Amino acid sequence: MIQNFWICINAVVPLMIYLIIGMLVKRVGLINDDEVHRFNRLVFIVLFPPMMFENLYG
Repeated sequence: MIQNFWICINAVVPLMIYLIIGMLVKRVGLINDDEVHRFNRLVFIVLFPPMMFENLYG
């Protein structure tokens, strides 16, 4: 039971860290809304499909 808990923590914590870093970067003003839109397009159109392919078939 405790092993399953740690597996979940190891999966969720890195995502939460990335979300918090992104929120802080936007709040501090290092990136603006236009750059956020560009990063979203880059991630979901360019980087996400190869990652899914690798996870499914790799």
